[in-house]
Amino acid sequence: LVDNDAFLTELTRMFERTRERGTVSTTMKHGKVYDRPRPKSVRKLERATAAEAMANDPSWGVIVRASDGKKKVSTFVSKTAGEAFGKSLQTIQLAYIDGLMKKAKKRTPKAKKPKATIAAGAAGAGAATANAPAPTSAPAPKAAAGSKAKSKSKKGGKKK
Repeated sequence: LVDNDAFLTELTRMFERTRERGTVSTTMKHGKVYDRPRPKSVRKLERATAAEAMANDPSWGVIVRASDGKKKVSTFVSKTAGEAFGKSLQTIQLAYIDGLMKKAKKRTPKAKKPKATIAAGAAGAGAATANAPAPTSAPAPKAAAGSKAKSKSKKGGKKK
């Protein structure tokens, strides 16, 4: 664990190292810093009353960790220093958030297909079709609606 200011300085260095390529992950969790390990029986008792202890005990705070894959750094932030630390952390993260912006894709214009003319086909038909309406392209006929009916029964029995 390092001091809060040293953590923020090191976090800034991590962001600078990974500016062009790489990631920095930051995690936070509620915790309590102890000078020495505690027996399992004590930890189980504390787990049951943790919600009450977090609200009243000033030794509870937030453990903040950051890693860039090569180096890890962590700090403990007490309740009293939490607001100032949070603002500083937010400022640093917003300064280096430009890696999240999507890069603009280069679009290449597609070649347009020439449109088919109907007048060329109608001109060769002769005088008999001169008064007839111009032919239009009709949509393809749909398949028969009842050709592939699915059974609605869940057991896969006979179709009704």
